[in-house]
This record gives sequence, C-alpha cells and structure tokens, in this order.
Amino acid sequence: MPQILYLNQLVAMYVENHLQLFLASVLRPKHHYLLHYGWLVHVWTTRIECKHTYFKPCVRNTHNFINVTKTLSETHQLNQAYMPSGLMLNDTIQLGQDSVAYDTALFAEVVISVISVCLNLQHPLLCSSQLIAKGTEYKKDAYVILQCTGSSLVFGKIMLCLLDCEGLGGLVVTVCKPAARTAIGTYIAECGDSDSSSVTCLTLNEICDYYPLPGFGICSAVNQCLSFSLKIVTV
Repeated sequence: MPQILYLNQLVAMYVENHLQLFLASVLRPKHHYLLHYGWLVHVWTTRIECKHTYFKPCVRNTHNFINVTKTLSETHQLNQAYMPSGLMLNDTIQLGQDSVAYDTALFAEVVISVISVCLNLQHPLLCSSQLIAKGTEYKKDAYVILQCTGSSLVFGKIMLCLLDCEGLGGLVVTVCKPAARTAIGTYIAECGDSDSSSVTCLTLNEICDYYPLPGFGICSAVNQCLSFSLKIVTV
C-alpha cells in the first residue's frame, strides 16, 4: 500500500509538471486515466487470468465438451485436494518399517563385499526391504534398468535397499541378462546366481531410469524368467 500511495503522488506531480512546462499542450485522456492507475489495483483481473491458465489446458487435454463446467470443476477440486495433501514429492528418503542398522553379521559375504566397494554411500547405513524416494517406491524383488546401450537393456533385481548417513539412497541388485521378445512386446530377464560377479551396489542417481518395474513369471521358477512390457520401460 505505501508503494501505491507513492505512485499516486508521482503521477500527480508528473501531470502538474506537464501542465506547467507545456502550456500549449492539451492533456490527453490517458493522462486522466493515469491519475486513477493506483486505484485499479482493486479491480484488476490478473489473478483471474492466472487461474484461467489452469482451465484452458484441461479443456484441451480432456477433449470432453459434453459438460465442460462439470469436468473442469471436478478436475479443479481434485487438484486442490492434492496440492495441500503434504510434501509427497520431497527430497527426504524413507525406509520401510523393517529398517535396521546395517550390520555385516546379518548378510552374506557377497552383499557385504559390494556394499564395501560402493564409495558413494557414507557409513553408517540403514537397510530395509523398501525405500520411498520422491514418491517412488523401491522394494525387494522389483526391477530397475541399470544400463541402456541402443536397444540393449540391463536389468537389476532389487535385493536390499540402503540409506546412508547423508540421506542418499542405494540399492543392492542382482544383475539380470535380458532378452527382447519383440513379437509379444516384452523383455525376458533371466537372473543368474547371486555371486560377486552378478551382484552390485549403486545409488539411486546411478540407475538408468528412476522407475522400478514389477515382474511376473512366464517360465519355470528355476530359470527365474520375468517379463516386462515395452510400454512401461522408459529409456
């Protein structure tokens, strides 16, 4: 409000000086409107136009013109309910309820070995079968894309979720050999034995795609074959 009052004073001084300096000049209508410029803050429509920027894309994206007002009102109220629902996409990483302090006495030698060589994770560590980062849930037996070279993908089956002392998340995964079946639009990931050559530990920032993929068996349990839809694999 003080800025508006100061603006009104400057405008009045400008109009008065204009009359004194340019005696032969006649004031234009815009000079009169300028005197009321400070008052226009009570009737401006900028905020209304800002609100319209939400509704316009909704109409274009829904392609539903049968009952536009109902569609927009429901979409808007759902969005309003979502926005104050909390910090769902914060940077804080949460572990599952089964989280415990990492202890070498609890795990096999191969898991201890790969965690010890992962220099990006700072000890002490917490471990769990579940980890939630930025609204994305990583859990045991889910799959992540480790590498992508052209059309060739390398999957990793999550064995353990980690959280270091600086809040950085990590995963211990079993590397799987994928085979694409383009005829049915799937990938088959065959997981090998859990030895030192097929198990690795990496941070969430090092995986190729952030989104974990669920798998379903289509082969015998011995071969541990999993299938992934090409539509949900983001490369």
